Amino acid sequence: MLAVADPTQFTLSLAEAATRSGYNERHLRRLKDAGRLPAAKLKGALRFRPADVDALTRPRIADAEAEHEQLVAAIVAAAPAFSPARRAAIEAALRGAERQAATRT
Repeated sequence: MLAVADPTQFTLSLAEAATRSGYNERHLRRLKDAGRLPAAKLKGALRFRPADVDALTRPRIADAEAEHEQLVAAIVAAAPAFSPARRAAIEAALRGAERQAATRT
C-alpha cells in the first residue's frame, strides 16, 4: 500500500528498513503489497516510516520474551528437589543469562 500521508515522515529506504527490521527486502515488499506496511514512493524509490518498521519487530521480541519466561519456569519446575536457597540461585542464574543476552542486542 502506498501511503498518501506526509511524505517527509517516510525517511527509511528499502535497504535501511530491511537492516532495521531484520527482514529481507523482498519480504518488506510483500508486506507493503499486502497492505501491512505503509510505504511512500519518493523519486521512484520506496520509503518507509521508522515507527512502522519498528512495529514489525515488537511482536517478535515480546513473543520471544514470553517464550523465554515459560522455558525458565518449566526448567525451574522440573529441577530436582533442591533446597529453596539453591533453587533460587538456579533461577537467578537463568534470569541473569536472559538479561545478558538482552543487553548484547
